[in-house]
Amino acid sequence: MNIKMKEEIKNPKIAFVLYSNVLWGSGLEKSALSYILYRPNDISKVIFAHSKIINGMKKRLDESVLNKIKEKSTIVEISNAYVKVEKIVVSMPIILRYIIYYPSLFILKLTVYRNLYKKIDKPDIIYVFRNDFSFFFNKNNFIVGSTHGWYPSNYKLLNKINKITSILFRENIKAYHTFPIWSQKVKEMFPNKKIIEVPNGIDTDKFKPIERNDNKIKFLFVARLEKCKGIINLIKIWEQFKDNDNLELDIVGSGTEEDYVKQKVIEMKNVIYHGTLNENDLQKIYGECDIFVYPSLCDSSPLVILEALSSGCHVITTKYFLNRFKEFEEFGAISFCNNDIKEFSNEIKKLINDFDKLRSEKETLHSIASKNYDIRIVVKSLYEAIIESYKI
Repeated sequence: MNIKMKEEIKNPKIAFVLYSNVLWGSGLEKSALSYILYRPNDISKVIFAHSKIINGMKKRLDESVLNKIKEKSTIVEISNAYVKVEKIVVSMPIILRYIIYYPSLFILKLTVYRNLYKKIDKPDIIYVFRNDFSFFFNKNNFIVGSTHGWYPSNYKLLNKINKITSILFRENIKAYHTFPIWSQKVKEMFPNKKIIEVPNGIDTDKFKPIERNDNKIKFLFVARLEKCKGIINLIKIWEQFKDNDNLELDIVGSGTEEDYVKQKVIEMKNVIYHGTLNENDLQKIYGECDIFVYPSLCDSSPLVILEALSSGCHVITTKYFLNRFKEFEEFGAISFCNNDIKEFSNEIKKLINDFDKLRSEKETLHSIASKNYDIRIVVKSLYEAIIESYKI
């Protein structure tokens, strides 16, 4: 092995490929951004690829973040054709989605993504945030897939479909980065793949409790305003508390249910809808709130839950998220409910009665987050594991 090859293995060129535009700023984009901004100093050859802006896309992140990315990596803009196809597909009935989606991948590979590997400067390692994007590369590329945009289902049929599509469209993936909750299932589904087990992470220096002197109990919801994220159920839950002047519900986000939320807020005097917020304002509102309500049924390892816990908020969410954040669960910082409005309402009433105890635990929650989920620890571990899997 010559000196150049040894150096490439020791310090390989790594590309993080995001199928969307980073300024969209949802959980997946924020994770991608973190992997760049918090990369270890001894890793120098990093490429960040994301898609071109789509007209009309609501930007949750300020464009100044692009300059920060450029300081830490080479930034490459790729076609947004995949995002456009995805938007069309998800608007169709489920039975038609597979029929339209997978043939579209063949067309995209032969057209707009034909020279994608060359476009992103021929990296040694390619990390994809959407596993199907691996189809646009070649078998000899070292590709790391992830459970950011995909995770094993509890339904055997869906897992079988995933296995089939993985053979046809994701065979290029050599290793999977999986959050701990999914690692065993991913190992069982893909026994011949290398497994990288690293959790999600957040900047705990930024998401931290902010002391307040008033006695108002502040509730918070942060997410895309979509039905599967639980926004409609949240509004129904809050109907029982809308006349309580000692309570406040803050809602942050945008999405297809935005008009519905705006209309309902008019009818509720103790609800504030903030729309989308920049990162500084978002961190502030997390830190000032006490209880995070998240009746979602569609996430992998939600950053919003981590951000809330690190900010000192007790979390109420669905049983769908059991065993995702074990350190906080062991402490009792998360209440799990069935996807039932009455059950959520009863849990809120219980927490209101225990409010003094919750407020006294804020700093402890932040300490747990700092020890286990700080982004610096997480990103360092991820890079080390990716490079180690590449060497083997």
